[in-house]
Amino acid sequence: VPDGAGGVGHVFTLLADVTEQRASRLALQASEERFRCIFDQAAVGLAMAAPDGRFVRVNPRFCEILDRDPADLLGRTFVEITHPDDRAATEAMAAELRTGTRARYTMEKRNLRADGTGTWVRVTASLIRDGAGAPANYLALVEDLAPQKQAEREARWAREQQAALLDALPDPTWRKDEDGRYVAANEALARTLGVS
Repeated sequence: VPDGAGGVGHVFTLLADVTEQRASRLALQASEERFRCIFDQAAVGLAMAAPDGRFVRVNPRFCEILDRDPADLLGRTFVEITHPDDRAATEAMAAELRTGTRARYTMEKRNLRADGTGTWVRVTASLIRDGAGAPANYLALVEDLAPQKQAEREARWAREQQAALLDALPDPTWRKDEDGRYVAANEALARTLGVS
């Protein structure tokens, strides 16, 4: 700093301890890395969407369930990839999250694969809010229900086939479980016993 006579007066130096700031920044980076690792390697589908419903992050399992590339999903809304018959319920649940009526929801619905076919999923969604309480991101955990729904269809078909076969037999026919309870019977047995 020059003195009044044109010479050099004093030099001032300001030092700040940034150790805590650096430690906080490193801790935040480590936390973000853990989140990315967990998100990307999860065995269930995970998706994050902006408040307008547009996907901003999807994990590989989510893409696999929907048979879609990440680039195909990013920028689309979760309503766009929802089966038309399930869109109204999806929008209603998302509105309840935005208004704070619900903290989270779980629902079974159909999402659309890349080829336009529907696939059953169980979605558990919540809304992450920022420090001021405004909506920041939707976070959805998505479970693939297609194998379970296929097994249910096959079991229902087997029961229907068994019932049709039993009813086609002219003699009283039945099947009991290990406790001796009837689990299947035909009309001939019902007539013989005088019951429905």
